[in-house]
Amino acid sequence: GVMSRDEFRNQVIENINKGGYLSRNYQIFNDNNFKLSRKMREELVKQTKKIIEDGKVAIRNIRRDVLNDAKKSDEMTEDESRNFSNEVQKVTDKYIAKIDELSNSKEKELLTI
Repeated sequence: GVMSRDEFRNQVIENINKGGYLSRNYQIFNDNNFKLSRKMREELVKQTKKIIEDGKVAIRNIRRDVLNDAKKSDEMTEDESRNFSNEVQKVTDKYIAKIDELSNSKEKELLTI
């Protein structure tokens, strides 16, 4: 059957809290001619920012673990270790930038529904 507005809203928030994908939910909004209030869209943006920050923290934690493992290894010279650390940082920066780009895009999309 057809979901009520409140059931749909609760399902969207539940999916976001579980790390669901907003783009899939956005498509549902469009398919059902579902209009979100400004307040609800702002709440979705807020939830998205939290998910984005959690993703950034996860990437930084991976970076930290990789660098700690490399430091424990005796297989690299000091120069190799420094170069490796720089490369890991470049990859980290690249993925953080991609996440920021997706976040900004999603925020604009949500606020212009």
